Amino acid sequence: MPSTVRTYRETSLSELEIRELSRGSAWHSILALTSDWLLIVGAFFIVIKFPHPFSYAATFLLIASQQLALAILMHDAAHKRLFKSVRINDAVGQYLCAAPLLFSMYSYRKLHLKHHQAPLAEDDPEMSLIGGYPISKSSFARKLARDAFGISYFKFIRYFIHMSRKTNKSNSPVIGAKTRVRESAPTVEIVTSIIVSNALILLALTAAHHPWCYVSLWLLPAITALQVLLRIRGIAEHSASQPLESSFHDE
Repeated sequence: MPSTVRTYRETSLSELEIRELSRGSAWHSILALTSDWLLIVGAFFIVIKFPHPFSYAATFLLIASQQLALAILMHDAAHKRLFKSVRINDAVGQYLCAAPLLFSMYSYRKLHLKHHQAPLAEDDPEMSLIGGYPISKSSFARKLARDAFGISYFKFIRYFIHMSRKTNKSNSPVIGAKTRVRESAPTVEIVTSIIVSNALILLALTAAHHPWCYVSLWLLPAITALQVLLRIRGIAEHSASQPLESSFHDE
């Protein structure tokens, strides 16, 4: 045991190193966001230019992976890590990351910051995704099947709305000791951002004479394949240190 403790202390990062690694970069944020959207545009171009079952399947999976990338950037925006300017950070996080996925970064911020305040506790709002592991292979297969067929998406939306209302009763979350983030935005702004961003995607695909791609290669991956990727990511990040039974346990 003593040797284990020494090893941990010798390999742990200093406060200065943590600050250096945690330093935000607007250019890195711009590069990540630009590359994600260019890959999405490129994926649509491939399936339009080379219509084939293989290209369709590849595009479906590629777009789902890039939707996951947008969700991760939304996560960073929720932590105010994309840009120093809160106004720019929140606008980019909502309009270019969350809204295209039919989501609200502000609602996510409420729940996710509560997750960081009490990670893996019984009232952790993200226990629905990361709680209850390890589970049997058959149970895991059923969860993946529900993800892949879109059942988990609608189940999650219902759960997310419930938890958002529950969290609304608590105080505004704080990042750090001095920085209070914008907890919410007017519903009209959120709905407008979702409509505008998705309308632009649909209009672009309509201009390319393939409006069907919006449903089959944007909405469908978000409802199905993206849910599988989100579950795998959540398990990989948290399940090994899961100390409690999930409060949202579903076999």
